[in-house]
Amino acid sequence: MSRYAVDVHDHALVVSWDTGLGDVAARIAQFPTTVDESDALSLARTLTFLSAAAWRTYTHPEEAALQALPTGDDNLSGRGREVFGKVVAAIESPHLPRDGLIQQAVVVVEEAAHRVGRALHTIADPELTIQVAADVRAELDAVERAELGELSGRARQAVTLSRADASPLQIAAADMLLRGDPLGSRALFTDVEPTAAAIAAAHWLHAAAIVAAQHADLDVTQVVAEADAIEPLPHRTPTLVLHQVEAGDSPREAVLDLISHAMVVAEGRNPDLDDIFEWVAEIVEDGGPHDADGEDDGPLPRLLTRPPTPVDGLAIQIRGGLDDGSDDDRPDDPLGLADDDDEDDDELGETVVLPDRLTPLDPRRPAVDLLEDLLAGIHGCWLLYREFADPPAVPRPPEPAAVSAVAPTAETVAAARRLRREQLRHAFDDEVRAAAATLRDQLV
Repeated sequence: MSRYAVDVHDHALVVSWDTGLGDVAARIAQFPTTVDESDALSLARTLTFLSAAAWRTYTHPEEAALQALPTGDDNLSGRGREVFGKVVAAIESPHLPRDGLIQQAVVVVEEAAHRVGRALHTIADPELTIQVAADVRAELDAVERAELGELSGRARQAVTLSRADASPLQIAAADMLLRGDPLGSRALFTDVEPTAAAIAAAHWLHAAAIVAAQHADLDVTQVVAEADAIEPLPHRTPTLVLHQVEAGDSPREAVLDLISHAMVVAEGRNPDLDDIFEWVAEIVEDGGPHDADGEDDGPLPRLLTRPPTPVDGLAIQIRGGLDDGSDDDRPDDPLGLADDDDEDDDELGETVVLPDRLTPLDPRRPAVDLLEDLLAGIHGCWLLYREFADPPAVPRPPEPAAVSAVAPTAETVAAARRLRREQLRHAFDDEVRAAAATLRDQLV
């Protein structure tokens, strides 16, 4: 989002936003000399809030769709008219206090605009209102262009935001960048929205993992963790994505699931509460694995709604039956958690892992964090390929001693190794591109 500030030296209103490479700033207007500094700061604060509310309609498109429901129009232009259409009018003619009360707009963006309008009303400078309204129009235009996947100019700040959706145009742009360099490039962080880039990176990670697994004789889901033994890598999240994709999810589904999950955590909420309530309800309703005759009917209801994934956390052993008071052998262990040698009980139980984190991503920047981890996973696939691959198209460098009686110099050996590595890298890129082409239907 854009941040507004007061230049106290020149007594001017300025705006700045992040471009992925750094912040840029622009001057909006000069305050009248009679304006109190507190009133100027209040205007800057309300404009920052308005920008945050506007960009939230981009990062949380489902909320924006709900705000647009009164029109019955579910397309982008309908959302823009309903959510943004009254913003400038609210700035120019805000709700003002009457008899100690202020009418509050239901739509957050519109209410934010009324707050800007009230701050401008306090300053009471028509020229300043015109200049602020023009800047707000530019901000809203940037949001709408970002939704269409056009990230030039002011809309470029979208590259720093995590979004619970992705533009097909941006996914295609990220895919093209990875096709040019399967290990990734800086442009993925500066020219493409991070959620779309992460979806494309998940697709290319899957392709790279297939290639590395073939040469290292490993399962596809094992390659990044195995590469961690060669060079320390953030292997947990890439491995989780590979598990989901191998289980049948598309790269888009796997990435959006992780990012939307982390965005809920970032707001201080637990996204797993529904699952927890469902687990408890299953246990309470079933009353344990006993049939009508009181005989064991199997283990407790499974408390995992997702396929097993590589997570760290607290492992809890769930016994096969609930204690109904009939077992007098363990009066001090009503939950049946004491260790024993009864293998039959172990067979009727299962282990539930409570994750040590609500999300494996950084909730402050989940999309960018995921993109970094996925690119690290592709790098791990390259490490394994370099370690195990011996493609026929890449001849091994001859031993210097075989062509010369003179002992090889350190420079000669280093040059031969560099050439070999470059040739292996080209071979790796070609094999990954070929694998990605075969998986193309998963991305589009």
